[in-house]
Amino acid sequence: MDDHGTNPEASQNIRAVEDSFVREWGVMSSRWGIAPTVARIHALMFLAGQPFTPEELMERIRAPKDEVLQSLSVLVDWGVVKKKGEEPEPVAYFTDMDAIQTIAQVVRQRKHRELDPTVSAIEGCLGQLGEADADPKAQAVKRRLTELLDVFDFLDMAYQFAFASDSTFRKLVTKRREIRAMLQSAMPGEGA
Repeated sequence: MDDHGTNPEASQNIRAVEDSFVREWGVMSSRWGIAPTVARIHALMFLAGQPFTPEELMERIRAPKDEVLQSLSVLVDWGVVKKKGEEPEPVAYFTDMDAIQTIAQVVRQRKHRELDPTVSAIEGCLGQLGEADADPKAQAVKRRLTELLDVFDFLDMAYQFAFASDSTFRKLVTKRREIRAMLQSAMPGEGA
């Protein structure tokens, strides 16, 4: 048994699973426009469920100190990691969020940082066109921008419904099978 009451073989297996998940989470994140080191650090903290110092993270994910510190700063800024302690004492970082809380927080941040500014930009473009412009090309541009706003409005409605609170999102995830069945019966022939 090791210091945590886990047998060495189990510890080795857990470490391999963590390493595999951390690697895959880093790959997946780059497809979403998130720096792989940011994702790998968060994945490790999420799975391990324990605080890490920057030095421990450097060793574990094999990244330079400045990259680890920058990634930690991003994670703290996004609200998915917390800092414990102050310099010159040892500083550790941790996450106390479960999967529901983590995903909800990331969705909230992405909406705030990406969708909301895009909606404002589209509204600004529509404002530049004006109401009275009868030019056919202007009307086509206006129609496309308005349609895009309709899509963003639908996404905002879904966001407000699903992410009003962590508890609402948790209930929806828990009832996902019932929700899927309800949507499928409401829209026969549509994939879900």
